[in-house]
Amino acid sequence: MAKKNAFLAKLEAQAAAKQAVKTEYHVEIDTIAMLLAVNDELQVGAGRAGKVVNAFLAYKMEIAEAIVKELDEDQSKKKELIIIRRDLAVRLKEILGQENWEKYKTLFPFVREYWEW
Repeated sequence: MAKKNAFLAKLEAQAAAKQAVKTEYHVEIDTIAMLLAVNDELQVGAGRAGKVVNAFLAYKMEIAEAIVKELDEDQSKKKELIIIRRDLAVRLKEILGQENWEKYKTLFPFVREYWEW
């Protein structure tokens, strides 16, 4: 087995570190934007704001885990993923309302094919 090129390994490590920082920034940006919007629109206050952030992060993890299942080649998980995607689509449609449905559905490619369920 050939020895890995040290320079290439260093470049790969740097790229991975940069990607990790970008991911952390995206989570932070999403969380801040959601919290500002919720507070501006609903004036939730400090106690409820903390609950909203916790719920947001929990849902984010749940959805991320579902996406990982989709990427998994294990076919036994596909049926579970279809149910998760369909349920998310139904919940989003109820939350957004029929009048906003067409306007926002392009923002959700993960559940788009299940929107008519």
